[in-house]
Amino acid sequence: MNRGAIQVGPLGTVPAHQRQQILSGMRWTVWLAALSLPICYGTTALLARTGPEVIGTYGLLQVYIGVVTGILYLGNETVLVKLVPGIEPIERPIFLAAYFLIACLALLPLLARP
Repeated sequence: MNRGAIQVGPLGTVPAHQRQQILSGMRWTVWLAALSLPICYGTTALLARTGPEVIGTYGLLQVYIGVVTGILYLGNETVLVKLVPGIEPIERPIFLAAYFLIACLALLPLLARP
């Protein structure tokens, strides 16, 4: 048994250079998420001083961004890169509404769990 060559799942099969880039990207994600917390609080505090309508609009915008990001995440880049440009402009709202409905139905069992 070779102690120096421990394989950890699929990441062990990735070439060393690419693995280093993946881990670097993961570190950047963690640091940027940690940095965003005080900035998010400062933005909310600053907007709250201007009025309740502004903070309500900001909150609604955050919810909208979360929903759109989550729905598009389910389809990966295929939805934006291949499917949406290939559809006629008149039919795009129908396609996106149907895609949204299918994604919501797919998430329904996860949301209904106790």
